[in-house]
Amino acid sequence: MYDLKLPLKIPKPIRPRLPSYGIDEGENGLLSWEFVSKIMSSSRNYWIGTVGVNNKPHVRPIWGIWFENYIFFSGGEIQWKKNVKNNPLVTIHSESGDNVIIIEGVARLANSEISILINQEYHKKYKMEHGSEFWALVPEKVFAWTLENFANSPTLWKF
Repeated sequence: MYDLKLPLKIPKPIRPRLPSYGIDEGENGLLSWEFVSKIMSSSRNYWIGTVGVNNKPHVRPIWGIWFENYIFFSGGEIQWKKNVKNNPLVTIHSESGDNVIIIEGVARLANSEISILINQEYHKKYKMEHGSEFWALVPEKVFAWTLENFANSPTLWKF
């Protein structure tokens, strides 16, 4: 079990280095963390990327809960969960390709107190309970951008 620091402290946003994309290098147009929270909390589906024991990528849609600046997720004994237990490096992507959020980090099993809270939120969102075991993605990097303002919106948070 991992004791999460709630809420997650958010670093200052910076511009990611994207040579040859024509991205503004200044701070004009950087997205806010509120943008990230809005997209992640309003999404119904997310994409999880894990690494299998054969070192091959494994990407699947999942359901999740955005809570205190973390994405929490759960599942039965399925392949992505087996992968996370073997290699906790994970990427989770919002469902939108127009308002993009990509979170890279380390998946940690949440303690039972937090899992109970998350299960309550899960029930509110999906109209069903999922159980008591939830994982949290502890971010190392979060990328965000909008398709509408791609030249100015790419934003990076490094934790």
